[in-house]
Amino acid sequence: MEKSELRVRWLVLFLSCLLMIGNYYCFDNPAALKSQLQQHFSNIPNARYEFLFNLLYTLYSIPNILLPFFGGVLVDRFGARVMLFAFSTAILAGQLIFATGGNINCDDDAWKLGPLTKIYCATKTEAAQKAATPMSIPYIISAVISPFLGFVVDRIGLRALLALVAPLALTAVHIMLGLTVVNLYVPLVLQGVAYSVFAAALWPSVPYVVQAKHVGTAYGAITAIQNIGLSLFPLAVATEFNHDERYIPGVELLFVSFGVLGSLVGIALNVVDYQNGSILNGTNGKKRRVSLMMDEDALDSEALLASEH
Repeated sequence: MEKSELRVRWLVLFLSCLLMIGNYYCFDNPAALKSQLQQHFSNIPNARYEFLFNLLYTLYSIPNILLPFFGGVLVDRFGARVMLFAFSTAILAGQLIFATGGNINCDDDAWKLGPLTKIYCATKTEAAQKAATPMSIPYIISAVISPFLGFVVDRIGLRALLALVAPLALTAVHIMLGLTVVNLYVPLVLQGVAYSVFAAALWPSVPYVVQAKHVGTAYGAITAIQNIGLSLFPLAVATEFNHDERYIPGVELLFVSFGVLGSLVGIALNVVDYQNGSILNGTNGKKRRVSLMMDEDALDSEALLASEH
C-alpha cells in the first residue's frame, strides 16, 4: 500500500470518528442537564417530569428502530461512500435548520435582568456544574483507551469473551453505585473501561460472521435492535423511579438486572461461537481472513439486492 493511500485511509477514519461526536453530544447531554431542566420546569410534578425526561430518549430511539434497516440496505445497494455523503448532507441540512430556529429569539428578556443577576446565577449554579463533571469520566476514559484496546483486540482476538467481560463489569459498576459507599470515581472509571472493551470487541466482529455484501444490513439490524432497548429502558427507569421516588437502590438494581441479562447473552454468544469453530474467540494466528478484507471493493461494487440471473 502506498503512503499516500495510507494517509487517506487514516484521514477517512478520523473524519468518520468526528461524525459520532455530535451524535453522542446530543444524546448524552440531557442526562448532565437533568437537574437544571427540572428547575426550569418546576411547575411539573416530579413523577411527571421523570416520565417526560426519559421519554426524550424513547422518542429519539423509536424512529431508529426501523430506519437503520433501510440505511443498511441502502449502504449495501449504493455503497458506503455514496450513502455516507448523503447521510452527512441530510444531517448538515437538519442542523442548519435547527440552528437557524434556535438563534431567532423574539422574546429576549436579558435587558430586564441586568449584569448582577447573571453573576448571582453563575455563582449559584457552580455546585450543579461540579456535580455534572463526574458524568464525563466514562467518556473521557473511553476516548483515551479505546484505540489501545482496539489494537489489543486485533492482536489477541477473543472478541466474544471480551464481549462477555463488558456486561459483567457493568453489573459490578451498578452494584457499587447502588449498594456500596465506594468512591464515585471507581465505578465510573470501570464503566468507561467496560464501554471501551465492548465497543472494541463487538462492533468490529460483524464482518467476521457476515458476508461482505450484507455488512451494511447487519449493522442496520444491530442498530435497530439497540434502539428497541434504548426506547424501552428509559421508560422502565422512569417507572421504577416513580415507584420509590429515588434512584438508589431501585434504579441501580434495575441496571444490575440488565447487566445480568447482558452477561447471559454474552455466555450464549461464546457457546455459539465455540460450536462454530471459535471464529470470534480465535487467536490472531487462527483467525480467518475477514470477508470484507478479502474484497475491499465489495461495499461499493456488489449490491445486496441485485437480481439473480
